[in-house]
Amino acid sequence: MGTLRPEDERKYGVYGRLSVVSNSPKIKLKKHQDKVHMASNNKSDVNDG
Repeated sequence: MGTLRPEDERKYGVYGRLSVVSNSPKIKLKKHQDKVHMASNNKSDVNDG
């Protein structure tokens, strides 16, 4: 998982932490697959972060 130094966490907060985590390739791939799956179900706006 992505890591933030304490000063970065103060600066970016929870969203910064999430963006660091979601920038890891494995999760990015999973998110992409979820988007493709949702788009094929015409629900691309559901659970969109």
